[in-house]
Amino acid sequence: MISSFVNYGDFEDPFSEFWVEKSPLRISQNDDKIPSFLQSSALDIFKTGQSLSLLRSLEYTLVYYKICAGTTLITVDKFIDLR
Repeated sequence: MISSFVNYGDFEDPFSEFWVEKSPLRISQNDDKIPSFLQSSALDIFKTGQSLSLLRSLEYTLVYYKICAGTTLITVDKFIDLR
């Protein structure tokens, strides 16, 4: 489930074992279900999956093209359709 959540922003949890819970309108985390060995990484995992879920819900992903020109870093945002 963690892999699916971090890579795609989505997961299947038929037995409600995952500490991340999703409803039609939001994704939240239940701190009581976080395994002890993941306590230090749980927030990073949650924020990553939550961000991907938001981008997937918009059906776009954000790709950054970074162009270094001397000492100036220019960031160009480009949207790519996931379908």
